[in-house]
Amino acid sequence: PESTIEFIEKSYVFDEPQNHYGTTVRIPVRRLEGISSPVAFSYEVVKGTNRNQATQGIDFLLESGQLGWEAGDASEKAIEVFLLSDQVAEGKEVFSIEITESFGPSRVGSNFRTELTIVDSNFEQWSSNQIPIAVAGSNPCG
Repeated sequence: PESTIEFIEKSYVFDEPQNHYGTTVRIPVRRLEGISSPVAFSYEVVKGTNRNQATQGIDFLLESGQLGWEAGDASEKAIEVFLLSDQVAEGKEVFSIEITESFGPSRVGSNFRTELTIVDSNFEQWSSNQIPIAVAGSNPCG
């Protein structure tokens, strides 16, 4: 039988890194059913469709690519996404990864797209606290 290739989860939520270096997250992909032949798949980034769209190169690093399995291998594979810290308070940002094609005796499963949400804890902190404009008794204008 042919393999079915799909994401394990439909969505993931990650905190934006709080360091200047960023962090790598792994998005697992599974191979179901037939494992007797080698198979592979292609994936690509799909931009968000709303104003909370994460930006490639500013919020994350991920290029289109391919992953595959050798015959007999049923282990999970992972697409690695590097999340960046842009030090800008901006709320939640979203993008998706889509399995676009399969190769070998395989097909793309029903869970072919996963949505990634990056939560900016700086934004949550700023939006939940009031920021004092001036201290009582002081003159900020000199």
